[in-house]
Amino acid sequence: MQILPGIVIVGKALWIKKLKILVVADLHIGYEEALAEEGYLLPRTMFKEMSKELKELLEKLKPNLVVINGDLKHEFGQISKQEWFETNTILDIIFNYFIDSFSMFIFSNYYYPMLLISVFYCNSGGFSTLL
Repeated sequence: MQILPGIVIVGKALWIKKLKILVVADLHIGYEEALAEEGYLLPRTMFKEMSKELKELLEKLKPNLVVINGDLKHEFGQISKQEWFETNTILDIIFNYFIDSFSMFIFSNYYYPMLLISVFYCNSGGFSTLL
């Protein structure tokens, strides 16, 4: 669905055709765990579906750049084991796609808790992080 000339909603992401930029937002990694802590026990399927959709988008669109536009994880402050594992897995999916090229993550100014994870990727090669 085109929302502006050259900007299309593809799945749960935005695709900027001319620049080949994939924009993902509001993944809310850790949301299922947060619900469980409040007593709401649901099947944990969100992450599996999210990972599959992201891989499919990367393969189909072949972007030059992936922008994570906020709310990569659900909670701020302490990172739970689930959030750590799932966030690293999502970054691995993107990293493996761009293994032979340069890529960049852009975090907004309130996203300092994610800096720890992104610094890990910067130090392992291939990524730059802009705050």
